[in-house]
Amino acid sequence: MDNLVVDKIIEGGVGLIHLELAKDFCNSKHAYLASVRVTGVKVTVIHTLEYLSMEYGGRIDLAKSYYDGLSKSLKKNLHVTNLISGMQQCNDFFFLGTK
Repeated sequence: MDNLVVDKIIEGGVGLIHLELAKDFCNSKHAYLASVRVTGVKVTVIHTLEYLSMEYGGRIDLAKSYYDGLSKSLKKNLHVTNLISGMQQCNDFFFLGTK
């Protein structure tokens, strides 16, 4: 069965914010969104981090870094601790969730 996400990653590649910069990335993005009065976010296809994880500390370290940055940024900038999460299909992310 074809998977459009995987097909597009293979076709065009994907960029990755290094795990040490994930917190800064999330904070900058959500600070901007809050400044234009966005009140929530949706995360989709975050399981693609697994495709990239081997060279960046492994899937658990990469996932923890992104979720930590995401959780802290949501609380700081949007004053929420929840988000809409679509297409979370890998097992690791079911256990991480936002804080």
